[in-house]
Amino acid sequence: MIARNDGAPGVISAAAGAPPSVRGVIVLSLLITAFCGLFVYELNYDLIFTKRGWFNFFWYWFERFEFDAVLLLAAVLAALLVSPRAASVEGLAAWMARNPSLPAVGVTALLGVCTLVVYKNHPLCMDEYADWFQSRVFAAGSLAGQWPPELLDWLLPKGFQGNFLRVSTSSGAVMSGYFPGYALVQAPFVWLGVPWLCNPVLVGATLLVMAYIARTLFGNTAAAGWVLLFAIASPVFLVNGISYYSSSGQLLLNLAFCALLLKPSPGRLFLAGLVGGLSAFYHNPIRHVFFALPWLLWIGWTYRPRLKGLLLLAAGYLPAVVILGGAWLYFRAQIIANPVAAGAAAAAGAGAVVESAAGIGSAISGLLHHAWQILAWPSAYGAYARIAGLVKTWLWTAPMIPLLAVFAVSRCRDTRVQLLFLSAVSTFLGYLFLMPDDQGHGWGDRYFHAAWGVLPILAYAWIAEIRKQSPEGARIFLARLGIGAVAYFLLAFPLRLWQVHNHMKEHLAQVPQSSKGVPGKVVLLNGTGYYAVDLVQNDPWMRGPKHVLHSQGAEKDEAMLRKHFPDCKLVNGPYGSACAAE
Repeated sequence: MIARNDGAPGVISAAAGAPPSVRGVIVLSLLITAFCGLFVYELNYDLIFTKRGWFNFFWYWFERFEFDAVLLLAAVLAALLVSPRAASVEGLAAWMARNPSLPAVGVTALLGVCTLVVYKNHPLCMDEYADWFQSRVFAAGSLAGQWPPELLDWLLPKGFQGNFLRVSTSSGAVMSGYFPGYALVQAPFVWLGVPWLCNPVLVGATLLVMAYIARTLFGNTAAAGWVLLFAIASPVFLVNGISYYSSSGQLLLNLAFCALLLKPSPGRLFLAGLVGGLSAFYHNPIRHVFFALPWLLWIGWTYRPRLKGLLLLAAGYLPAVVILGGAWLYFRAQIIANPVAAGAAAAAGAGAVVESAAGIGSAISGLLHHAWQILAWPSAYGAYARIAGLVKTWLWTAPMIPLLAVFAVSRCRDTRVQLLFLSAVSTFLGYLFLMPDDQGHGWGDRYFHAAWGVLPILAYAWIAEIRKQSPEGARIFLARLGIGAVAYFLLAFPLRLWQVHNHMKEHLAQVPQSSKGVPGKVVLLNGTGYYAVDLVQNDPWMRGPKHVLHSQGAEKDEAMLRKHFPDCKLVNGPYGSACAAE
């Protein structure tokens, strides 16, 4: 059992102090939004210190997209200062609370369409492509793709080899550079021919988990509706769901881990370990480690008998640590290093896993050593990037929600609410100290997204606390929050879709066209354009009608085409050449 000192389960006890007024919170939110605008402006004009040499995709997106969001959020907040109570918004939240599966299904369908229409059903960057690639390998019943060794430098730029994808220069075997959890989850959707539906389904499932957490924590059904409304009104939650990033699944698994630990029992501890293990090896372990650390410490300190709780969690984590962690690293090393093993992998598929315990232990040891090696005090650049991440979190989340989430920790005495807040803080600080760089590509604050789901829950926790002191004050707050959420969904979500659509359209326009004005069957990118190198994406076995290649220079390209694509007739363009086989 759990030793608790915070009252009955699900009850949030009051803290002293009068709550701030609605207008005070809105004014403070406007001031934070003004700071965000000044931050974006300073980034553009180097008002404080020069940032020459910093310009990359992260800052390009930040400068290009965020100022419009600043203006929009400021307008919504200003309108909230004089907006009336809207019973229809309360009715909407109540309907969501009674029928959480309906908004989950609706959001899934909406995001599925947006993946096809807005995101063009295309992995934008190498982070997305690596999992996209590996999911197709798994869906084919194998562990590694196979490319002609002599074409490796054309099929994958040298700078990406050994990073996003691991390749064998001798055998041509190719595997993802990330852990395989997300690719395994995506594989059934690939096999069914609907890979674009994977992340939308995960977002819909996340809504159901958030509704469960809200009902469990606050002891009433209405809480679930407001939490769902705050989440759906946040563009970061929805836009990540139309991408091929692993962020949506990572968020779902982390929240499911928390949901299982809200009322710990031996069975739920074991299941939490299973879910946590998949989360740890879903893409990158640190996203789960940072998030789960406060909960693991809490279980270790309060569960009785103490050792039993930790052993149950460890037993749950063990299968993922061994199979998705150690065995994956060991087997990948064998395939990439050994041409014979690559052929065996294609024949044996997922059945060939653990070869030796010593190899698994060595792989895990190497992973821990690497994690320790990159631990560093944050640089000025890293700190600036984390501030930019906070700005993006504010602008990509429904109005006032992050601020109320911070307020919650000072008023709510339920340990579980405080643990949710600590998970968010741990994630932020973990990336501040462990990853002293920017996130590169990504919608919203991609580094924080694995913990983002706690914000709507914490915001409602603060409202629940206010209700204990002033039911009328809580009603007024919810009316403003509800109006703001609906307005932000109707305005900010379309703005973000428009931004994403335009960027995807411009990005894909860099693919050279054949003489008929369509993408060529073979495309040679010459390295010019804006991040056009991320367009070099190919099937694990070069199946399908199109191959996108990275030019190795005119002389080498010509020799390669004569040997492998002798019928190609080149059509030159600004970003490369395209040829259509006769």
